[in-house]
Amino acid sequence: MLNSSRVNIIKKLLPLLKLYPRIVLIIIILGILSSFFEGLGISLFIPLLQSVVQTSSSVTSNNFFVDILNRIFINVSTNNRFLIIAPCILGSIFFKNCLFYSNSILFAWVNARIGYRLRSGIFQQFLSVSYSFLENNESGKLINILATETWRTTQALSIVIGLIITISTVAIYTILLLLISWQLTLLVFISLMVTSLIIRLVTRQVKYLGKQSVEANSALTNRMLEGYAGIKVIKSFGRESYEQQRFNAASNKVVNSFFKLDIVSAIVQPISEVLSAVVLLFILVITLLQDRNSLPILLTFIFILYRLQPRVQQLDSARVGLLSLTTAVDEVISLLDCSDKPYIRSGRIPFKSLEQGIYFKSVSFRYNPQDKPAIQDS
Repeated sequence: MLNSSRVNIIKKLLPLLKLYPRIVLIIIILGILSSFFEGLGISLFIPLLQSVVQTSSSVTSNNFFVDILNRIFINVSTNNRFLIIAPCILGSIFFKNCLFYSNSILFAWVNARIGYRLRSGIFQQFLSVSYSFLENNESGKLINILATETWRTTQALSIVIGLIITISTVAIYTILLLLISWQLTLLVFISLMVTSLIIRLVTRQVKYLGKQSVEANSALTNRMLEGYAGIKVIKSFGRESYEQQRFNAASNKVVNSFFKLDIVSAIVQPISEVLSAVVLLFILVITLLQDRNSLPILLTFIFILYRLQPRVQQLDSARVGLLSLTTAVDEVISLLDCSDKPYIRSGRIPFKSLEQGIYFKSVSFRYNPQDKPAIQDS
């Protein structure tokens, strides 16, 4: 389930995805088709393994899905089934990877173009917004949003698109597992829910750590700009050592913030893999104790489950990733918002030519609303 934080960040990213709606739709369709052909190739392992294990050309089972797969090759002798089914599996895998490659190329193009438009839009804001806004905000924070947080926002976009494709893949695999054995699938679903709950408890501080990382990075950028701009003053007063200590402290804070974030994010995979391995072994032992003749179906079930496990892990990783990037997305979207910023308004009378000279008449001007007027009724 998506909580309110992830729903909000997805809503903020949707306008960016709408910049290229057709291509994004094609990316999603290619991802779903890629998952479908992978599931089809895996399903064909059932009649393939049965043709190796069993000698009868008429293979029956108590599972209607397995019977449907067997009926496809009912007119093919047991000795020839391997020669027919194996190329079908390879063809499915080949077609799946062609779709995956096409998906990756389109995905990279869209990601690069959206990143370009984000950086261009923010720089245009710098040129268009009133100087009072730039003066009232730390230059380090603004530069950090332009140089760093735009990249992190495109990373969040990648996660959202990947999340849609991953959910589709998980749905296809889940349907296959239900068709093979709904009892085992129910057991797997319960175990995955427990695994996801454990990961949520372990990674609940990710959003706070992500915000802390953005703030530390902004402070470091501001320290760099101030140090470089004031290098003459620093040298004149012999403050090199003091400024070095301030820079080291800000840099160390960035290192610690991102290190803590990496520690929490990296724990998702080990927890997920260990618990999934326990579930796989448990299913294998229980099923073999009940019916050894169901080995081909069981092996296919486990193989699908093995392919499903990293997809579920990707869902947990995507959740953690989105939480860690929430602050970056908020900063970028907020800076692009034109409704809450002052802008310099140009006059409406077009300039044609200068005949005599320039003079002021009833002109007042101040750099900031709270400052004294620099020009008063001139």
